[in-house]
Amino acid sequence: MDFRAERAAYRAGYGDPREVIASLRAEQLYVPLDDGGELYSLPFAGVRWMPVFTDTDRLRTFLDRTGADVSTTRMTRLDAGELLDTFVLNVPTSDHTSTGLAVDPGHDEVMAFTADTVRDAMYENRGDA
Repeated sequence: MDFRAERAAYRAGYGDPREVIASLRAEQLYVPLDDGGELYSLPFAGVRWMPVFTDTDRLRTFLDRTGADVSTTRMTRLDAGELLDTFVLNVPTSDHTSTGLAVDPGHDEVMAFTADTVRDAMYENRGDA
């Protein structure tokens, strides 16, 4: 499963959301770090969003568009499955909002995944829904 192909199929109207999330779980994603070296996130509409990127060019474009200094911004590369399991599904934030992943924000192919979306896809894949 290739996330880029699954995302394109979904955006074209014939993809399966469960396959999109399953393929995302297999990805390595680039995540910007805040000034304290923690994974960067920002609140919007009651959700704490973690921007993540499929490649460094998309991350740099995002940083340019937000006015961040690309040369001083640190990043890390993490397993998407671990991000989903650890931060989206299991960690309540200090302000009691859920955390979601925004994959490739600032690009035409952006996709957002909330905890409910990920949880629903996992249960459907197991046949529990």
